[in-house]
Amino acid sequence: RAFTFRQQTPLSDHNQITVFLKRRSQASNTRTQPSKLYNLNQTYRWAPNSTEEAISSTEITDIINTFLSSQYQPDLTGLNLAINDINQTYQIAATMANLKKTKKKTNQNHTHTQTWFDNECKSIRTNLRHLSNQKHHQPQDTELRQQYCETLKHYKHTLKNKKQKHTNKTLTDIEKSVDQNQFWEMWNNLNSTKQQELAIQNGTIWKKYFENLYKDIQQNDLTHKQTETREKLKLLEQSIKNNQNPIDSPITLQELSKKLQALPPRKACSPDSISTEMLKHSSTQLQEAELKLFNMVLSTGYFPDIWN
Repeated sequence: RAFTFRQQTPLSDHNQITVFLKRRSQASNTRTQPSKLYNLNQTYRWAPNSTEEAISSTEITDIINTFLSSQYQPDLTGLNLAINDINQTYQIAATMANLKKTKKKTNQNHTHTQTWFDNECKSIRTNLRHLSNQKHHQPQDTELRQQYCETLKHYKHTLKNKKQKHTNKTLTDIEKSVDQNQFWEMWNNLNSTKQQELAIQNGTIWKKYFENLYKDIQQNDLTHKQTETREKLKLLEQSIKNNQNPIDSPITLQELSKKLQALPPRKACSPDSISTEMLKHSSTQLQEAELKLFNMVLSTGYFPDIWN
């Protein structure tokens, strides 16, 4: 075992500790099998009032009614069958509404917002991009490649010096503003830099520290307030045994609707290709189907395989 830590940053009393553990030679070298992989289907984008006709169609209504009236086995197999039926319902509704999602190109322009990135840095960056384009069009030109490498080295060196000067100036201003109101504002604007890691040869002091931190306190050493808190926790633990926890009560439709409306938009979907917009803008019948599924997960104690 070995320990390393990063030195304290200026005006800070926190250290980052890294622990290195040596594996035993008798340990098994068998590799775990990878989890099942799913083919990612093309996702759909739903918007308010964009799928009313598809959801209210006779085909979708019949599928939802069949799902609500079906009885699934209270185990993992029945739960996987239920989630498969729900996913197919969403896919059919999205296909009927013709809501294929088009892929967008990501913006590759990275802009620097740091205050130290001045016009000199921008000028060197522009020249570097121009040389890079020429290098791709003339890959056999050795002089051009040499010029590009020198410009790139100069660009990196300039960025490093600019950032270091800005950091030193900020630290100086922070030291001068210790007794002023601008201290924390300036401190929060200071970008943290990577500190040098130093090895600790003796980790006994850290071992004793954490042993004392998490050791059990004797009954005689507890204060009156701590004793009362401990007794209250014991009573609460006894009252919620045998799965009598109020959190395990069935989910209501009102609770589900409230949580669905709070889902953040434009988030990546899981392998089932159901996005948050599809859940938020679903009909009342679809929400009832979702409610049945979530209560099945709660009652059986299993998660569908496609959710893991």
